[in-house]
Amino acid sequence: MVAKAKANKSNDGDFFLPDLRGEIEIERVFQHSGDKGVSVILTATIISCEAKKDGATKHLPGAKVKKVYAISKFPTVAPGQLKGDLLAIDGLNEDDVSAKDIEGFLGEIFENSDSAMFELRGYRTAFDTRLIDRSAKGKESLTGVIFKHIENKPEEVAARAKDIAARLK
Repeated sequence: MVAKAKANKSNDGDFFLPDLRGEIEIERVFQHSGDKGVSVILTATIISCEAKKDGATKHLPGAKVKKVYAISKFPTVAPGQLKGDLLAIDGLNEDDVSAKDIEGFLGEIFENSDSAMFELRGYRTAFDTRLIDRSAKGKESLTGVIFKHIENKPEEVAARAKDIAARLK
């Protein structure tokens, strides 16, 4: 099976590390269907990163990071997390946007490859991570990631998106 498989040379990044804050540039947000079901994956490059606690390991500028939303595995939690993160990245508040507008917003990201918002390529956003201790439930700890809107000039996003699209080819 391995001998017949096509080698995967891409590195979509490491998971975010806990107790950090900084800024990322989104490479893409895309849907992936595989053996474990449907997921949405956000991949990005670290622009800046600082530790919130002494001794926290930092991502270096230029490092690739990712966040995975396991839609099939966690259908009651993951879609809401994804929606909240996408709205936060774009600086929107769910209470201020109609359901129809949200559908259009999601269509621009996931379906319309001609859209300036397609896969959020080139968008910059702030991030803040923390350790989620789940030892009381007998589970491994997780890293929670919160995205925060920063202003993105359309012409800068377009230039960054063009560079990213060229790299992804």
